[in-house]
Amino acid sequence: MLKEKWVEQLTDQIWSVRQDAAVALADAMEAYGDDMLDFLLQVIKEKMPGARNQPSMSREEYLNQQNDIESHTDSQLYSCGSLAPKMRKGGAGRIGCSSCGITRPKAPWEATDGCIYLIREILAKRPDLSDEIVLPLMTELADVCRVKHFPQGDDLRTTLWRQLPSIASTLGKQRFKRLYLELVLDLMMQNLEESTASALSKHAAGQCAEELAQLVGPAIFRGRLDDFQREAFEQAMREREQTPKGPAMDDFSPFGPAGLLDARPTGAMPPATMPPGGQARAIPGSGYTDRL
Repeated sequence: MLKEKWVEQLTDQIWSVRQDAAVALADAMEAYGDDMLDFLLQVIKEKMPGARNQPSMSREEYLNQQNDIESHTDSQLYSCGSLAPKMRKGGAGRIGCSSCGITRPKAPWEATDGCIYLIREILAKRPDLSDEIVLPLMTELADVCRVKHFPQGDDLRTTLWRQLPSIASTLGKQRFKRLYLELVLDLMMQNLEESTASALSKHAAGQCAEELAQLVGPAIFRGRLDDFQREAFEQAMREREQTPKGPAMDDFSPFGPAGLLDARPTGAMPPATMPPGGQARAIPGSGYTDRL
């Protein structure tokens, strides 16, 4: 029952639900072994191509849809995590801020997005998986993430760039440099070069490029680029050097580049900080524990 629920939530409308479902599925794989691994590989095979089936939509059409007054007029408003959706007649369908009946339908591209998290988690648990298994998965993922027939394709690539450094680190320097870097390098540089790409995807691509360069070696990374790509990479690195940094400023936020949303209401908890050794720490008097 839980396995079916986690697979369903792997394609949820909320990115954090997709990520947490991937974590739960990988934990189940660790507990139940190869049978669960085979099941998850089949899930990825079925759901990875989802973005290709996303209906075509221009950026203008997407913005018009978001700004359509008629679709947002006289609608009940609920705060995230409020009790109102959970208390509606008939009970909650799901736990969380989308437990109400006024949520949007799932989008095909979100299934692909969920698979990125699942690949990351599977490899974290099973770094010993052979390239015969991993290479086809990563090849298909890089190919699917090239979709550009709908605006949320930038969101999909943003997830890829955010998770790729972790995947690369798990695979290891030599293995990633030899087999996997070329799969994503062209797409990453293209994302940096494109003037029409979203600010979030460009920021994520820049940070991903910087981290991969540190992993495989800056000279080796630059050596894999052509002249135009090298210029885009250097420009991105200059922009990153000019971006103010502070505690936890360089970590990714689901809301965009670090520092964009620094304003907090009076009395709000301060941003989480990483204590030495990366251990969780209690926030005195709050009842909360925070960790990165």
